[in-house]
Amino acid sequence: MNEERVRRYIDNGVLEYFPLHYHLKGERQTASGYGSKLTTQYKTRYNDRLYRVYCYWHETCHSNHGTCYIISKGQRLYCRNTTTETA
Repeated sequence: MNEERVRRYIDNGVLEYFPLHYHLKGERQTASGYGSKLTTQYKTRYNDRLYRVYCYWHETCHSNHGTCYIISKGQRLYCRNTTTETA
């Protein structure tokens, strides 16, 4: 199997709220709201470090669903089993 096609997952648990300026204004990163590396307003811990969570939204998708991931050492690691942090 091609090494680049293997999906690697992290069971990272908690998403922490770290919005960027356009999140605070209620704006989107792209005009359409779709893209392959949309910056979310969350970060998550992985290997004792905080990583920004990105989301891949498909234009052909007809729902509010995207695939969330982080980038660690140049590799895309997909998030699963996540919850948002509550105060």
